[in-house]
Amino acid sequence: FLYFNGKLNLTAFIRSLDAYNYFIPNSDFLNYMLEEVSAKSKLEKGSIAMLVSCPHVYTRDIEKAKNEAEPPKESFGVSSEATHLVEDYMSTAWHSALEVVYHGREKQTEWGEIFEGQKVSRFLPRLFIEVRKPEEYQIHDKAPFTKEYGIEYAHNYVIYAGQIDEPVNKPILKEGEVYTYAERARYCVDDNIKVDQLYACIQKLKEEKCRRDCYVGIARPWDLTGWEPPCLRGYQLFCLGNRLAGIFYMRSNDVYGAMHANMFAFATLTAYVSELTGFSSYAYYHFANDAHIYSEFLDAVREILYPKTPTFSDSLSRGRKRYL
Repeated sequence: FLYFNGKLNLTAFIRSLDAYNYFIPNSDFLNYMLEEVSAKSKLEKGSIAMLVSCPHVYTRDIEKAKNEAEPPKESFGVSSEATHLVEDYMSTAWHSALEVVYHGREKQTEWGEIFEGQKVSRFLPRLFIEVRKPEEYQIHDKAPFTKEYGIEYAHNYVIYAGQIDEPVNKPILKEGEVYTYAERARYCVDDNIKVDQLYACIQKLKEEKCRRDCYVGIARPWDLTGWEPPCLRGYQLFCLGNRLAGIFYMRSNDVYGAMHANMFAFATLTAYVSELTGFSSYAYYHFANDAHIYSEFLDAVREILYPKTPTFSDSLSRGRKRYL
């Protein structure tokens, strides 16, 4: 649930959907849930949205679906309810995300009493990004992290890469860590039944590339009572022709401070799994239910988007200083 446009809105992630038989029942359920929560929270009801990884129609229903289908309508760019970006590279995808969110809406955040610079943010709801060539031009030259950091973050915080090809059966958190995405995916100490979800998905994809159930859940019910619930809620790995697709769902994403490193790490995970499971290449999809830039970073973002062009006098001044 996310409050924007003066209303309460609901967004659901669905790993697989029989579009002919179950789209309407699922949308009816989501609509009912939104009505109930809106009424109980005394907030005006807004919109519902579904992010579906593997929508499908079974061959038995093809003719019936053809008779009822309408021409598809694709929307790109920014709208009041969602934003859809398509870019070739992660570096340009991040740049485009910075631009649309920088020109987005303004709202208060829950962090104002602790971090003055994060009291207000620019944001857009439901930001969906498709990256066509995630293996090329991965890091923007103005990214707030180095490639070395990105690899370390991917290997240790997201993947636990040293043991990617074998199950994890012991705690992996370092001293002082409450959770990591790798810990939630591979060996969550607080789970009653411990499952290395990532390893299980890799084994399933090795056996059958067309599996639709290779979903890794990062969120836990008790996150609702915690102070800092994980921004990443879960991800799915699925077959897209000859490519392995990775789709990552985030409840909240700091576009300047975290998104680019997130994208690099998540794409690295997808690349490793594609190699281990015999896919020729991979595709990357990134979704943020609340994509934002905190006010303390707006000047830095402005400089990335609209760098100041040095004037002739600026050049002369620098030249004089060089010879002083």
